[in-house]
Amino acid sequence: MISNIQSVQYFIPEMVLVGTALFLLLYNLITDDRKFLPYLALWGMLISFISAVYVFKPGISAQLFEGMIALNGFTLFFKWLFLIVGAITVLFTIAHSRQPVEYYVLLLLAMFGLFILSSASDILMLYVGLETISLSSYLL
Repeated sequence: MISNIQSVQYFIPEMVLVGTALFLLLYNLITDDRKFLPYLALWGMLISFISAVYVFKPGISAQLFEGMIALNGFTLFFKWLFLIVGAITVLFTIAHSRQPVEYYVLLLLAMFGLFILSSASDILMLYVGLETISLSSYLL
């Protein structure tokens, strides 16, 4: 089992998604220009995808954060799948560039919940992931 400090390096894709969501909220406070929002969300997803590729090592199987999160090929495959589907969703909404910033923030947070749900190995993390997805989906 990997210690909590060492586990953070494998949790970078999730941190990038949450950081992108927070950045989009701050960007919306600074400016009212909405035409860059989908592109900023896509950049965050791309950086998260690249960090997920960086985390992947063939044959890796680890327990992160005291066994609450599993890291293996199965979880990484689903993270890549969720990122690709999320990017396709954002690409479909570029034509409707008047989407509010909350749409992209909730989409990124729903993807974060999917990441947690796919890698949960503890009932508490399963609950946290499911609640994150359900709240984001309800508001979308």
